[in-house]
Amino acid sequence: MSRIDRGLKAQVRRGRICPRQLNRDIVLNCTVRKAAASDADVLFSLVSEFATSFTPEREAFEVSLKQLLSDESARLSLAENDGEVIG
Repeated sequence: MSRIDRGLKAQVRRGRICPRQLNRDIVLNCTVRKAAASDADVLFSLVSEFATSFTPEREAFEVSLKQLLSDESARLSLAENDGEVIG
């Protein structure tokens, strides 16, 4: 393993970058940050994309998001690349 590969893996472990695809040639630099109430629209969009066995309801989502964001034991994170939420 090259020094560059070890460095990239260390940055991924620290949350400084995340792999967009499991491909040695494509590693997307992104920032992981704590979600905020102002992220509700983009979070609901992500939830809607990932839900396969049910249709998310916005009202129920809003209640759950508020609870998650106020819960000290929970952490809801977002990955961003160039200011765009990607996950």
